[in-house]
Amino acid sequence: MHELVPRPLLDAVAAGADSWRSVGPVLSIDLVGFTSMAWTLAANGDRGAEALADIADAVFGPIVEAVHTYGGYVAEFGGDAILAIFPPGPNEMAHHADPDTDPEPDHGTVLDAAAAALAISDAAGERGPIHTRFGRFEVGVKVALVAGEVRWDVLDDDSGSRSTYVAWGRAVEEAAELAATGRPGEVLVDPATAYLLRQSLPIEDRDGRHLFLTTDLARPARPLPALPQPQHPLAARFAPDRLLTWDRRGELRPVLTAFLGMAHDAPIEDVRRLVSDIFRLTETYGGVLHQIERAEKGWVILLYWGTPVSFPGDVERALSLLLALRAQSPVRFRAGATVGTAFSGFVGAPVQVGFTCYGSHINLAARLMGLATAGSVLVDGSVLGNAAGVATCTSLGMRELKGVGAPVEVFELAALGGGVVAREHRIVGRDAELATLHEAVARTAAVGRLHRVSLVGEPGCGKSALLDLLRRREEGVQGLHWLVCRSESHGVRWLQPVRDLVGRWSGVSGVDGVAANSARFTARLDELADALSTDLGDRLRDRASFLAALLDLPVPGSTWAATPPEDRFEGMVDAVSTLLVGLVATGPLVVVLEDVQWLDPTSRELLDRVLEALADSPVTVIATCQEGEQVPSPVDGDGLVVRIGSLGVEELDQLARSLLGHAPPPWLGGWLARRTEGNPLFAEQLVTYLAGEGLLAPDAPEPAADVAVPPDLRGIIVARFDRLSSPARSALETGAVLGRRFERHVLRRTLAVVGVEATRQAEEEVLAAGLWTADQDNVAFTHQFLWTAATDMPLTSTLRSLHAAAATALEDVSDEGTGRYVGRLAVHHREAGHLGESARYESRASEQALLLGAYADAERHAELGLHDLETMAKSGADRPADLELTLLLALGSGRMITRGQSAPETYEAYERARRITESLPPTRQSFQAVFGLRMAAAFRGDLRGAGALGQHALAMAKEIGDEDLILEATLMIGNTAFWHGRLDEAIDALRQVRQAEVAASHGEFVQQRRLTALFPLLLSQWLVTGDPGLVEVAEQGVAEARALAHRFSEAITLETAAFLAVLDGDVVRARRHGTELLDLAESEPFPVYAQMARAVLGWEGCSSDRSPGAADDVGRAVHELAGMRVILGQTLMECFHADAALAAGDPAHALRATDSGLRRAERTGEAVMTPMLHLLRARASSGAEREDELRQARSLAEGMGQRHVVALVDSEARAGRDAGRTSRRAELDRESHGLNHQD
Repeated sequence: MHELVPRPLLDAVAAGADSWRSVGPVLSIDLVGFTSMAWTLAANGDRGAEALADIADAVFGPIVEAVHTYGGYVAEFGGDAILAIFPPGPNEMAHHADPDTDPEPDHGTVLDAAAAALAISDAAGERGPIHTRFGRFEVGVKVALVAGEVRWDVLDDDSGSRSTYVAWGRAVEEAAELAATGRPGEVLVDPATAYLLRQSLPIEDRDGRHLFLTTDLARPARPLPALPQPQHPLAARFAPDRLLTWDRRGELRPVLTAFLGMAHDAPIEDVRRLVSDIFRLTETYGGVLHQIERAEKGWVILLYWGTPVSFPGDVERALSLLLALRAQSPVRFRAGATVGTAFSGFVGAPVQVGFTCYGSHINLAARLMGLATAGSVLVDGSVLGNAAGVATCTSLGMRELKGVGAPVEVFELAALGGGVVAREHRIVGRDAELATLHEAVARTAAVGRLHRVSLVGEPGCGKSALLDLLRRREEGVQGLHWLVCRSESHGVRWLQPVRDLVGRWSGVSGVDGVAANSARFTARLDELADALSTDLGDRLRDRASFLAALLDLPVPGSTWAATPPEDRFEGMVDAVSTLLVGLVATGPLVVVLEDVQWLDPTSRELLDRVLEALADSPVTVIATCQEGEQVPSPVDGDGLVVRIGSLGVEELDQLARSLLGHAPPPWLGGWLARRTEGNPLFAEQLVTYLAGEGLLAPDAPEPAADVAVPPDLRGIIVARFDRLSSPARSALETGAVLGRRFERHVLRRTLAVVGVEATRQAEEEVLAAGLWTADQDNVAFTHQFLWTAATDMPLTSTLRSLHAAAATALEDVSDEGTGRYVGRLAVHHREAGHLGESARYESRASEQALLLGAYADAERHAELGLHDLETMAKSGADRPADLELTLLLALGSGRMITRGQSAPETYEAYERARRITESLPPTRQSFQAVFGLRMAAAFRGDLRGAGALGQHALAMAKEIGDEDLILEATLMIGNTAFWHGRLDEAIDALRQVRQAEVAASHGEFVQQRRLTALFPLLLSQWLVTGDPGLVEVAEQGVAEARALAHRFSEAITLETAAFLAVLDGDVVRARRHGTELLDLAESEPFPVYAQMARAVLGWEGCSSDRSPGAADDVGRAVHELAGMRVILGQTLMECFHADAALAAGDPAHALRATDSGLRRAERTGEAVMTPMLHLLRARASSGAEREDELRQARSLAEGMGQRHVVALVDSEARAGRDAGRTSRRAELDRESHGLNHQD
């Protein structure tokens, strides 16, 4: 029970008083800089208004407690001010003082007020900046004390059932004026009160202003009353019952604010008359008369619509009231009105609270009232659309208003006459398109090829309803299958839409146990496989483990389990494709992709590739997308686009008939068309609400403006929310936190954590209200609008507690080791403010994504977790080093694929990880950090750093005692030694890797490393021996990689075979392996290997047709690799480049390529190919330059032990030293072309 109305006032009214005067002290407390702070926070939207309310509450709370501690009470809560009054005794409000005969206030009461003022000032001075999510804010307080006349008037409606009050008088106005002159931290008193207190405390006269200079008056503090107190019998006359019993601090909701102003000298009788008229009109038009005050500029009356309860058409009804009041009341007033989302709730302390609204538009409404003249009503653009059918608006132009950040266009409201301000709301086509969809499905079945359809429209236009109707008509006809794949705007788990598709097909339930779901999945798969050909059925069964893994079903010992994580994505593409091919084999297929604008990248890629594989199958792909969103793959291309539009009058009448179960009133179809512009959801919501109000009987009259529809749907939705009981409202908000769709068992567990009683009844109430739909296992908001509104309304503090409850509930749900909830748990903990926990769950989610081969998702989860840790650190909390290391390693692993091995972002992730490991003992994680850093350094061309990191990794692996890590480090060392040109060291280390045992449990790991070692080992051996059989060893490696189904190893071995073919001058093999490598690299994608393949094919083109353009192709590939920051191997690529140029007869081009390669070798230490570069320079040169290049080539080759290269140099020298060597070289037969050519 909230203490909203001062109890002394209620007691006085209960004693029969309706107006009285007294003499006593008044405090006016102002918050300094509040208006500018309000506009600063306004830039942050609704949550900025909430932050402003939080600041006000933090400041007002101690003020209210200080006032009550010294015997006062709050007479008025303003947005940035408080008016406090201190009575001389408990019956003060029954004492009708006469200022002429009783001019002096009670001295002790004035001292109490002074003590409260000093306590308020001291508390404000001790309070530091207030922290919000949008920054820190300093809030000062200035206090004024005036002892004098105070008047109270109670103003009633005609029946006396509703009342409001106003405290005013000389002391009230003087205190407000005096406070306005103060500075933060000052306590000011007027001269008369200063004189009264002259003997009790020191007061200084400073610039004609009197300031208190003491902080201890030793006044006795009153004990605050025990709470909650029983509700006063008269409280409901002054405040809506919903406010008195509201079980929350506040929420964010659409609020129309209207300020009405009267002249300062207007008699109280005019105020009474105007208030009485307002009460009378609110019976028709709704609204809440919130507050009356008399300030320096006159009387001000504040009204709200949309709070504490919303109704359809609140804005239009508010405008109607203002116009009716102006026409019907003899009292002249001016008004300003605006509408917007505002914080609506309580500020203060438990002993007394004030109900208020905060939002930038509220201050604007006050400024509009100040601008208005008597008899005028001014509004801004926020209410223009709602004026349609109610009033006309005349623009008064752009105006600069005090405290408002930018000029505002101001409009004057007039009763409806000739013109109507229409609102824009774009709606496009509908019913005729059902036939179009039917024809598309039929055409697909007849032609037997995939056909794409995009269904586009605004939210609420009926896309899902239209598809549901189509499904019910088409599914099962001539064997037609129907699959649905839903995307979520709040999806936190990779491939969730694909999981949804497979789950719907298999009938797997989110609440059944793993055993039951496994049995159901197996039965469904066997049923389909048995209906297929033997080959296709066996293929489907072979890929079943990939489908099961998508559904979090156990797959030990399966194909999935045996597949390396980096290859599992390919397996899933194949598995989903096989499933759909199997379904198509038994009949045509319709695949519905809902809300494709929210597809995650991994799902989009998978679906694109699956649909590409079904191009020659009778599959209709229908993708829904919101109007205005880019229609992304997999629904782009040359497919059909169907736009869904509005309903006409007849269709709206039919909709109403189906909802009501009887004939609607004859006026309803046209009435709905005018007010909803044919949006089906809009119309459905309005019909449901009006029917609940009993306004749609067959003979019901057409309603007036009091049920007019606002231009947006939120007003209607909030009005429906307000009709729920408190437990049902809690269930609705809890469901909103869980998502657009969620499991029933999770909802019930979360409600139990929240403490909602009768959870089943609350759930059924929300379902009965039409806000949710449900099946046996799951619940969903009936529309995105409803979910968004339910998510936007609660305060941040409420959302945090609900997210914390959801996290607690989910952690109690057994996922049987699948980790299916980790992404959701990360989100709930983050929103609850538990950043350490959210980072841990993001780490688990990232690791799961890596196992799945979803590298982009792994990177995203790791980045989120690291951001959580950074936010923790900014707040002063320690970052767990082990968790940060895990996240950085996952980030580096993801970026290796998504950004490239040599990308700065990859290097930065591993470098951060390495720095953390310096303070930790050697572990597998610290080794992974060094390994990743070494790989990034090598690809960036820092071979010296890579070599040192390799040695460090080997020492670390030996200290850990892990054979796998030792093997990994040995591979590092051998690879680095190769590029440095230390071939004996490289061959020794790489042979150790090649000879490693592969039969152990970690054999797949070993086999992948053995295949990786082939590239540096075979190239080292070629430089030493020139053995032409080495290419066959590489081809055996390709076969091994393919047998493992390890695509990355396949790319490495294909690269090795292609490069050896180039070195040997084997055009046929170079073409074959280069083409295979390019196809593989483009399908994965492996962009680095794609450029290497293009370089090989460019070389092959030069040797095949001596085309100069082919040499340019090699150069472009080298340039692209440099652009990817792949520096490692550039010397080898420049060898290919130069040799291609020589084959094309362009020695100058060849010299430029070798110059580039030699400069690169000098900068990076990549020396292994420098002998070959000098040899190529010799072939492109003549005379002394040629001889000098040969000498350098031979000297370098001998120093590195490259015996085969020495032989090549000697052969080149024997060919002669004539200047025409380059031309002769270009004329050689293509079979003799290649780096291995010997005369």
